[in-house]
Amino acid sequence: MFLQRIFGRCGCSFASLRSEEALSLVFSAEETDFIRFNKARIRQTTHVQQAELEMQLQDRGKTIHLRWSLALRPKDDISLSLLNLGRARQLLEKLPPDPFQVKIRNNGESSSNLVGDYPKAAELTRYVAGSAAGSDFVGLICSGSVISANRNSLGQSHWFSTDSFFVDYSLFLDDRSVKGCYSGTTWSDFEWKKSFEDAKAKLSLMSKPLKVVEPGAYRLYLAPAAVSEILGHFEWGVLSQKAFQQGTSPFLKLARSEVRLSPLLSLRENFDLHLCPKFNSRGEVSASQVDLISQGNFIRFLTNTKSSLEFSVPSNGANDSESLRSPEILPGTLTQEEILPQLETGLYISNLHYLAWSDHLSARLTGMTRFGCFWVEAGRIVGPIQNMRFDESVYDLWGKSLLALTDFQETDPAVGTYFRRSLGGRKIPGMLISSAQFTL
Repeated sequence: MFLQRIFGRCGCSFASLRSEEALSLVFSAEETDFIRFNKARIRQTTHVQQAELEMQLQDRGKTIHLRWSLALRPKDDISLSLLNLGRARQLLEKLPPDPFQVKIRNNGESSSNLVGDYPKAAELTRYVAGSAAGSDFVGLICSGSVISANRNSLGQSHWFSTDSFFVDYSLFLDDRSVKGCYSGTTWSDFEWKKSFEDAKAKLSLMSKPLKVVEPGAYRLYLAPAAVSEILGHFEWGVLSQKAFQQGTSPFLKLARSEVRLSPLLSLRENFDLHLCPKFNSRGEVSASQVDLISQGNFIRFLTNTKSSLEFSVPSNGANDSESLRSPEILPGTLTQEEILPQLETGLYISNLHYLAWSDHLSARLTGMTRFGCFWVEAGRIVGPIQNMRFDESVYDLWGKSLLALTDFQETDPAVGTYFRRSLGGRKIPGMLISSAQFTL
């Protein structure tokens, strides 16, 4: 409530506007506990309360943005907001008109407050430290509330707050490691212990002799975390309307119906997951679910209002970068028990990293295996593999080579803490792939 009052008082700037001016305020805030571990010992504890305000002022076809940190002292923040309004007017005078200006509009009102149910930071720390005792555990506990909100001088008002936690960690055995992440809004002793025991079981398999796998094409299973890494790379212009119009999207051929993906694959934005707000920084509200790919067929790109004006296509409330915010890949029918028998002989890939496009127009992606990847023979794990690089087209990987998706999904939360906690995440199943090329 304190942060909500701070944001409300910053709205005093609206009363100081001139007749032709329009003003929008975007508010980001958090109150978070951070606990860092190394070798299963607490190395750092930090409590952060911070807020930031972004001002967008429009007048006579011009737009200016200013952003600053709030002091969280009402009188000081009101004074600074009025001071920055004056600065914005001075800067606006020096700017040329924007031919593709997205005018500030009233996009209605909404309010969402998700209250978590989990132990306080000290108790969370005891749970995790108790489980980690005796292991080479490195990780971060992060818990608290994150807020995203905006208001404008035309009456728009949107508020989103979520109260959540995550435990993002790795377990090490000499120079080998596995990774785990447990997150949510409601803590479960059972789910936390399951996550940790699964990681320990994988780590015990890492003690087996290293299997050297030669470059070539292999059958493989991609665990949800590995699928999430691939999907995360889609945030860089893959499903952006602007990227499509400029010819830089790797999904050009898919959008033009020159290729299609597997009928097993369906991808959508799903804001019902409550990982981030449905509204963007302009306060435009997206539909709760936005289908992007349905049963292998391309449906639509993410389109913001600026792209809508520039390219004369409908907007669907995308953010400024037209990136995925809360994507979900729908599950299939492959059960947990069937994964190794169905894989038969091939690679079990727990995680990937260092992904990059090796050929944009062919949607060819390259990356490295990481954290608990194994060689499997006759449906049984033989041992860990050395790090390998794959290079494969997503059109094949998620097209003709996609054999099955798991009947379970995992939520991979946004765990970024640069400047402030990130909002968002992905809900994904695992994937069984008939063939993927590994180059070294």
